[in-house]
Amino acid sequence: MKSLKTLARPRSMTALAAIAVASLLVAGGAAKGQSVISEPFDSGTAGWSFYNDGSSLGWFASGGNPGGRLAAVDDAGGTYWGFVAGPAFLGDRSCLYGGVLRCDLITNFASTAGSSESDVTIIGGGLTLVYDLAVPVANVWSLRAVPLTEVGWRKTSLSGSPPTAQEFMAALANITAIRFRAEFSTNADRASIDNVYMGAFDLTQPESVAVCVGTNAVFTVVASGGLGGGPFSYAWRRGGVPISSASNASAATSSLTITNVQLSDAPGGVFDCVVTNLGAPSSSCPSITTAPVVLTVLGLRCSPADVAFDSSAPLPPLGPCVLNEVNNGVTEGDYNHFFATFFDAGATCDIADDSGQPLPPFGNGGIPPFVNNGVTEGDYNLFFSVFFDGCQF
Repeated sequence: MKSLKTLARPRSMTALAAIAVASLLVAGGAAKGQSVISEPFDSGTAGWSFYNDGSSLGWFASGGNPGGRLAAVDDAGGTYWGFVAGPAFLGDRSCLYGGVLRCDLITNFASTAGSSESDVTIIGGGLTLVYDLAVPVANVWSLRAVPLTEVGWRKTSLSGSPPTAQEFMAALANITAIRFRAEFSTNADRASIDNVYMGAFDLTQPESVAVCVGTNAVFTVVASGGLGGGPFSYAWRRGGVPISSASNASAATSSLTITNVQLSDAPGGVFDCVVTNLGAPSSSCPSITTAPVVLTVLGLRCSPADVAFDSSAPLPPLGPCVLNEVNNGVTEGDYNHFFATFFDAGATCDIADDSGQPLPPFGNGGIPPFVNNGVTEGDYNLFFSVFFDGCQF
């Protein structure tokens, strides 16, 4: 799964501004919307498009930062183009005030051309709000991030007047378009966008981990910014069930640590964390639940027949636990290790034909139309299906 970067907000809100906006939220009733919207482009375009002279919009399963990405090219029509957010980011997002809007962007050309063009645009509530960012570095994924407060924004154009807090809130309450500029030169360029995030505060998601038996597993989430600027509380869950801080004190911190991991820790090892901004008013969106992550315990065997990694290297405790090894259960790796280690080489390993039928005198394997090409997966299948129990966790 994708890891979302953290962002240092360009400028912190003062305590007075935070109180003023909290009053606006309360006066308007409970704010609507999700506490976070994200798009990692792992499965399609998600309704995104382009503006001006972009063309050939397409989704690609690879080449992102990491994983999938959305890409388009310049059709050289003479205007600056960019990406337009899909419907998931539109509507009432007023409870995200004080948070962050960001994406990862890569372009093959970058210069100061078009310096009067807005890098990020939010249209809503009868207003067009624009934001200016530094020119990205060409051919490198760049973080493009803006605060979801009025600070740094301008109305209509980069030379326009700054919006008030009330105006910015009005725009967030009825977003009809969000645009990210993707062209920064007069060349016929191309660009890709990935990892779009719009949240009530900035969040670096935890990542899945794979560890060896007897070692420690650590999941970490980082929260920052947001209305009031924290502090933040953390409540880790396993399979949707809260982990008691009485049994694991780290369950109430930003880093969940599972010590001395055993094979029994793997089944059901799906974790997430509910992060709450304690400095935000309850009428906003103070909590974000992270994306689920998985604990994989290396050395886990699915049956007595599962004796090796897919590479044929023996599983612990018969061999070392190697993090970059893969074990997909009982595979040809187990067959190769078993017969190479516990049997003599040669004909004594050949017990079945290629289809898995036992050879004479135990069966009719190898008799036409059946074929026997020596020690193959057929021998493996017969041996483990007959002499070993099936997979059991």
